Amino acid sequence: MILRVSRLRHSLDVLCKDLVDSFPMISKDMSVEDAVAACQGIIKLVRTHNMAMDIPAAKNCVELLEEAIDDALTRGYVSKDKDARGGHKSVKKTFFGTKEHMALESETGLVCAAVVTSGEKTDDKYVESLVDNSRTNGVDVNGVIADLSL
Repeated sequence: MILRVSRLRHSLDVLCKDLVDSFPMISKDMSVEDAVAACQGIIKLVRTHNMAMDIPAAKNCVELLEEAIDDALTRGYVSKDKDARGGHKSVKKTFFGTKEHMALESETGLVCAAVVTSGEKTDDKYVESLVDNSRTNGVDVNGVIADLSL
């Protein structure tokens, strides 16, 4: 959460310096509960500020911070994976983490190629490489059925 607050501070520093100066301090020595409470306070400050949520980078940082808070409340700890990012399972359902893009053999369901990316990556960018990797792995690819939802 410290990294996410730092990025939020950076995204607001020029246009909303007064707001950034009012953020409570967060440190790695804080308990999860105290860090969550401080982050919730920061989010409330940002959401009620007259300009802050109009800054796309700040809005994105707030959403990522909310995901980190949800993760901390659900699991009791905060992910330290710097490669993880927020992604969407549907229009309303988000997640924080990584995404596995896989090619499966249709008869057996065995994985014949896979790529792991950060959560915000869309499936459509990896179809061609998954097909190529499947062929490299000895699979005779005759057709492709893919979920290309963005």
